[in-house]
Amino acid sequence: MGVQAVLFAGGVWLAWLFFGAAEVLTAIQLGFPAAVLLLAALIIKLSMGPALHTNRLMQELKRIELQIASLRQRV
Repeated sequence: MGVQAVLFAGGVWLAWLFFGAAEVLTAIQLGFPAAVLLLAALIIKLSMGPALHTNRLMQELKRIELQIASLRQRV
């Protein structure tokens, strides 16, 4: 997640410079890396989503299993 934040911050910074560029060559030199960094941050974010969701589900299932086990011990 830290790498994603760094890529996003770098992409935003380069995009900010891109929109302030006066010459076409400078805009291209700033715009392409900005787009690449922002897309890389997006790809990392989207690829981590399923793994985080799976971890959350596994934790919830483990909690439910523990609740069922404690209910069985009471009875």
